Amino acid sequence: MEFLENLRYDRPVLFRILVVTTSLVVMGSAFAALPENDFFRTIGVTKAQKRCGALYRAAFWHTRAVLHQESDGMKPRVVYGNMVGIDKNGQLVILTPHGDKFVHSTVRLADTALVDLYGAAASVAKESTADARFDIYNDDEVVVWVRSAPFNVKLIEEGHAKPDPRPPTNIVDKAFAAYYWRIWKGD
Repeated sequence: MEFLENLRYDRPVLFRILVVTTSLVVMGSAFAALPENDFFRTIGVTKAQKRCGALYRAAFWHTRAVLHQESDGMKPRVVYGNMVGIDKNGQLVILTPHGDKFVHSTVRLADTALVDLYGAAASVAKESTADARFDIYNDDEVVVWVRSAPFNVKLIEEGHAKPDPRPPTNIVDKAFAAYYWRIWKGD
Protein backbone atom coordinates (compact mmCIF):
# COMPACT_ATOMS: atom_id res chain seq x y z
CA MET A 1 0.00 0.00 0.00
CA GLU A 2 2.97 2.28 0.44
CA PHE A 3 3.47 2.12 -3.34
CA LEU A 4 -0.04 3.52 -3.91
CA GLU A 5 0.45 6.18 -1.25
CA ASN A 6 3.70 7.31 -2.92
CA LEU A 7 2.11 7.17 -6.35
CA ARG A 8 -0.83 9.27 -5.12
CA TYR A 9 1.41 12.13 -4.01
CA ASP A 10 4.38 11.80 -6.38
CA ARG A 11 2.39 11.25 -9.61
CA PRO A 12 -1.23 12.26 -9.05
CA VAL A 13 -2.23 12.09 -12.73
CA LEU A 14 -0.93 8.52 -13.08
CA PHE A 15 -2.68 7.60 -9.82
CA ARG A 16 -6.02 8.96 -11.10
CA ILE A 17 -5.63 7.08 -14.37
CA LEU A 18 -4.96 3.88 -12.40
CA VAL A 19 -8.02 4.43 -10.18
CA VAL A 20 -10.34 5.21 -13.12
CA THR A 21 -9.08 2.25 -15.15
CA THR A 22 -9.43 -0.14 -12.23
CA SER A 23 -12.92 1.16 -11.49
CA LEU A 24 -14.01 0.71 -15.11
CA VAL A 25 -12.64 -2.84 -15.22
CA VAL A 26 -14.41 -3.78 -11.98
CA MET A 27 -17.72 -2.22 -13.05
CA GLY A 28 -17.49 -3.80 -16.51
CA SER A 29 -16.75 -7.20 -15.02
CA ALA A 30 -19.67 -6.87 -12.60
CA PHE A 31 -21.96 -5.82 -15.47
CA ALA A 32 -20.85 -8.79 -17.60
CA ALA A 33 -21.38 -11.20 -14.69
CA LEU A 34 -25.03 -10.24 -14.13
CA PRO A 35 -27.23 -13.28 -14.74
CA GLU A 36 -29.79 -13.53 -17.52
CA ASN A 37 -33.25 -13.50 -15.96
CA ASP A 38 -36.66 -11.92 -16.58
CA PHE A 39 -35.91 -8.80 -14.52
CA PHE A 40 -32.66 -7.98 -16.34
CA ARG A 41 -34.27 -8.77 -19.71
CA THR A 42 -37.14 -6.40 -18.90
CA ILE A 43 -34.91 -3.48 -17.96
CA GLY A 44 -32.59 -4.10 -20.92
CA VAL A 45 -29.46 -5.30 -19.14
CA THR A 46 -29.32 -8.59 -21.06
CA LYS A 47 -29.63 -6.80 -24.39
CA ALA A 48 -26.88 -4.37 -23.39
CA GLN A 49 -24.64 -7.29 -22.35
CA LYS A 50 -25.15 -8.96 -25.73
CA ARG A 51 -24.43 -5.72 -27.57
CA CYS A 52 -21.23 -5.16 -25.56
CA GLY A 53 -20.14 -8.73 -26.31
CA ALA A 54 -20.92 -8.15 -29.99
CA LEU A 55 -18.84 -4.95 -29.94
CA TYR A 56 -15.86 -6.86 -28.53
CA ARG A 57 -16.22 -9.64 -31.12
CA ALA A 58 -16.74 -7.17 -33.97
CA ALA A 59 -13.55 -5.35 -33.00
CA PHE A 60 -11.66 -8.66 -32.84
CA TRP A 61 -12.78 -9.84 -36.29
CA HIS A 62 -12.39 -6.38 -37.83
CA THR A 63 -8.82 -6.22 -36.54
CA ARG A 64 -8.08 -9.65 -38.02
CA ALA A 65 -9.55 -8.51 -41.35
CA VAL A 66 -7.30 -5.45 -41.38
CA LEU A 67 -4.17 -7.36 -40.35
CA HIS A 68 -4.46 -10.19 -42.86
CA GLN A 69 -4.05 -10.09 -46.60
CA GLU A 70 -6.73 -8.77 -48.87
CA SER A 71 -9.40 -10.91 -50.46
CA ASP A 72 -8.72 -9.56 -53.97
CA GLY A 73 -12.44 -9.07 -54.52
CA MET A 74 -13.22 -12.79 -54.40
CA LYS A 75 -16.92 -13.51 -54.74
CA PRO A 76 -18.28 -16.70 -53.22
CA ARG A 77 -20.33 -19.29 -55.01
CA VAL A 78 -23.55 -19.49 -52.97
CA VAL A 79 -25.26 -22.86 -52.52
CA TYR A 80 -28.15 -23.80 -50.26
CA GLY A 81 -28.61 -27.15 -48.53
CA ASN A 82 -27.99 -28.93 -45.25
CA MET A 83 -25.02 -29.95 -43.15
CA VAL A 84 -24.73 -33.70 -42.73
CA GLY A 85 -21.72 -34.19 -40.46
CA ILE A 86 -17.98 -33.99 -39.99
CA ASP A 87 -15.76 -36.68 -41.53
CA LYS A 88 -12.72 -38.18 -39.82
CA ASN A 89 -10.45 -35.64 -41.56
CA GLY A 90 -12.33 -32.71 -40.04
CA GLN A 91 -14.08 -31.72 -43.24
CA LEU A 92 -17.73 -30.75 -43.32
CA VAL A 93 -20.06 -33.06 -45.22
CA ILE A 94 -22.89 -31.14 -46.89
CA LEU A 95 -25.97 -32.09 -48.89
CA THR A 96 -26.75 -29.74 -51.78
CA PRO A 97 -28.99 -29.91 -54.84
CA HIS A 98 -27.29 -30.69 -58.13
CA GLY A 99 -29.72 -30.81 -61.02
CA ASP A 100 -32.66 -33.00 -60.02
CA LYS A 101 -30.92 -34.82 -57.14
CA PHE A 102 -29.10 -34.09 -53.91
CA VAL A 103 -25.37 -34.69 -53.70
CA HIS A 104 -23.08 -35.22 -50.70
CA SER A 105 -19.79 -33.34 -50.84
CA THR A 106 -17.01 -32.46 -48.44
CA VAL A 107 -15.71 -28.94 -47.88
CA ARG A 108 -13.34 -27.25 -45.45
CA LEU A 109 -14.64 -24.73 -42.92
CA ALA A 110 -13.03 -21.50 -44.10
CA ASP A 111 -10.36 -19.86 -41.96
CA THR A 112 -10.99 -22.14 -38.97
CA ALA A 113 -9.12 -25.10 -37.55
CA LEU A 114 -11.06 -27.76 -35.66
CA VAL A 115 -9.69 -28.60 -32.22
CA ASP A 116 -12.54 -30.82 -30.99
CA LEU A 117 -13.74 -33.09 -33.78
CA TYR A 118 -16.46 -34.77 -31.71
CA GLY A 119 -17.79 -31.51 -30.29
CA ALA A 120 -17.93 -30.02 -33.79
CA ALA A 121 -19.73 -33.12 -35.06
CA ALA A 122 -22.29 -32.77 -32.26
CA SER A 123 -22.88 -29.11 -33.14
CA VAL A 124 -23.33 -30.02 -36.81
CA ALA A 125 -25.75 -32.80 -35.84
CA LYS A 126 -27.87 -30.29 -33.87
CA GLU A 127 -28.14 -28.09 -36.97
CA SER A 128 -28.44 -30.87 -39.56
CA THR A 129 -32.15 -30.25 -40.19
CA ALA A 130 -31.74 -26.47 -40.47
CA ASP A 131 -31.53 -24.86 -43.88
CA ALA A 132 -28.04 -23.53 -44.49
CA ARG A 133 -26.41 -21.18 -46.96
CA PHE A 134 -22.90 -22.10 -48.03
CA ASP A 135 -20.60 -19.36 -49.28
CA ILE A 136 -17.94 -21.38 -51.08
CA TYR A 137 -14.52 -19.84 -51.78
CA ASN A 138 -11.62 -21.44 -53.68
CA ASP A 139 -13.84 -24.42 -54.60
CA ASP A 140 -13.63 -26.07 -51.18
CA GLU A 141 -13.58 -23.47 -48.37
CA VAL A 142 -17.00 -22.65 -46.98
CA VAL A 143 -18.63 -20.16 -44.64
CA VAL A 144 -21.84 -21.72 -43.35
CA TRP A 145 -24.78 -19.45 -42.51
CA VAL A 146 -27.58 -20.93 -40.38
CA ARG A 147 -30.47 -18.63 -39.44
CA SER A 148 -28.43 -15.64 -40.73
CA ALA A 149 -25.57 -16.38 -38.30
CA PRO A 150 -22.14 -17.73 -39.30
CA PHE A 151 -21.86 -21.32 -38.10
CA ASN A 152 -18.04 -21.12 -38.30
CA VAL A 153 -18.13 -18.53 -35.51
CA LYS A 154 -20.46 -20.71 -33.44
CA LEU A 155 -17.89 -23.50 -33.56
CA ILE A 156 -15.20 -21.06 -32.42
CA GLU A 157 -17.36 -19.68 -29.60
CA GLU A 158 -18.21 -23.20 -28.39
CA GLY A 159 -14.50 -24.08 -28.31
CA HIS A 160 -14.68 -26.75 -31.03
CA ALA A 161 -12.56 -24.71 -33.45
CA LYS A 162 -10.13 -21.83 -33.40
CA PRO A 163 -9.54 -19.06 -35.92
CA ASP A 164 -6.81 -19.85 -38.41
CA PRO A 165 -3.80 -17.79 -37.24
CA ARG A 166 -2.67 -17.28 -40.85
CA PRO A 167 -5.78 -17.30 -43.01
CA PRO A 168 -5.21 -17.27 -46.77
CA THR A 169 -7.72 -14.42 -47.13
CA ASN A 170 -9.59 -12.02 -44.89
CA ILE A 171 -12.99 -12.79 -46.42
CA VAL A 172 -14.21 -14.78 -43.44
CA ASP A 173 -12.92 -12.19 -41.00
CA LYS A 174 -14.84 -9.49 -42.87
CA ALA A 175 -18.03 -11.59 -42.83
CA PHE A 176 -17.75 -12.30 -39.10
CA ALA A 177 -17.02 -8.64 -38.33
CA ALA A 178 -20.03 -7.50 -40.38
CA TYR A 179 -22.26 -9.99 -38.53
CA TYR A 180 -21.19 -8.72 -35.11
CA TRP A 181 -21.38 -5.05 -36.17
CA ARG A 182 -25.03 -5.70 -37.13
CA ILE A 183 -25.74 -7.18 -33.71
CA TRP A 184 -24.05 -4.26 -31.99
CA LYS A 185 -26.08 -1.77 -34.02
CA GLY A 186 -29.26 -3.64 -33.12
CA ASP A 187 -30.18 -4.72 -36.66
